[in-house]
Amino acid sequence: MTLFSFSGIALERKFLHRGVCGDPVPLEITVRNRLPFFRQSFTVTERYDFSVSGKCVMAVPALAPYGKMILNYSVKAEKRGEFMLDKVYLRSGDPFGLFRKTKLFSLPEYLEI
Repeated sequence: MTLFSFSGIALERKFLHRGVCGDPVPLEITVRNRLPFFRQSFTVTERYDFSVSGKCVMAVPALAPYGKMILNYSVKAEKRGEFMLDKVYLRSGDPFGLFRKTKLFSLPEYLEI
């Protein structure tokens, strides 16, 4: 069952704290495996109040021991104002859908559009 565990997974967010309405906002999340064991693949999901699409889901393949993956993506800014980016969800499970695991990470940052 440790294969489905998120222990040892660390997230870090990097981005410009400003964006322009109507343009894509470049975002980056770094996923790190801090343990000497392989980590099963999972998805990273984040919701956005400044975009009509509302959320972004990214797949992370299996991580090697002490491995890292940088997720670079952009979301089109369609609303103006100051928005807080905070909750990032990791989701994983077994190939048959019998077990599911979700973990919430809090990465609070403000974004001005």
